[in-house]
Amino acid sequence: MKYIYIAGLEHSGSTLLNELLAQQPGVLGLGEVGIFFSPAHMRVYLERWGRDEEARFCSCGNPWENCEFWSNILHLSGEYSNAPILEKYQHLFQYIGERFPEVETVVDSTKGTPILKLLLDNKATLSPSSLPITMKVLHVVKDVRSFTASIARKTGHESLLGFIRTMNWWIGGNAELLRMMNQDFRVVLYERLCKDPDAVLDEIYSFLGFEKTTNPPLSSENRGSHIVLGNRNFLIRNRQKIRYDNAWLMNDRISLAYLLNWKARRLNHRINELAI
Repeated sequence: MKYIYIAGLEHSGSTLLNELLAQQPGVLGLGEVGIFFSPAHMRVYLERWGRDEEARFCSCGNPWENCEFWSNILHLSGEYSNAPILEKYQHLFQYIGERFPEVETVVDSTKGTPILKLLLDNKATLSPSSLPITMKVLHVVKDVRSFTASIARKTGHESLLGFIRTMNWWIGGNAELLRMMNQDFRVVLYERLCKDPDAVLDEIYSFLGFEKTTNPPLSSENRGSHIVLGNRNFLIRNRQKIRYDNAWLMNDRISLAYLLNWKARRLNHRINELAI
């Protein structure tokens, strides 16, 4: 079994990429698994969104407790269990191997580095004895200026100083992930994915060892998608669209923050050179 971990910062396109990969036969897209398993993260998520009915829905269209995939292992969620996250991942792969033999690839789009480090350090223990697992990482990155605009829309803060701070956050998170890169990592630029999804997906499939295939359009009925805790706006409202918001191009303060932040410019350039 192949295990694909999509790393990156929030608002960088991980849910979109998860959904695109899950359209291929034998691929199971699960969303932010590590966050779903984490008691601390689930507590924050439910405090913020728990009263919203959509917050407890899987991308298959069913509530978690009625989902054909998650309902049988909902007890692993951080809402119910304080067991170690690594142990939960081991149960997850055992469950997939026993109940879903048709699954050849599992996609996890958990953000940040702590869970990724945990899994990389212990990847030999993830595999059930009867199910060898190979792990590869896709680091998805949004242009620092577009990322800054996305965070500004979320927070409502649009000061020049706030933009510079957001860019510094982008630098820290992506630089840490780049330091972890090896032969099993690839960088995916969100802008290229939106501009030419077929070409980018072809390169991703080659890296993942998928057979050459026609890339299907985004579908509202994606049978390989059981995404939890992904971008709800995309999954519920805009699931059949790849949309890129280029409003940041007209934001003079973001342009000025970018001009002033030479570290952001340097890393942005490096990522463009490394990306698929």
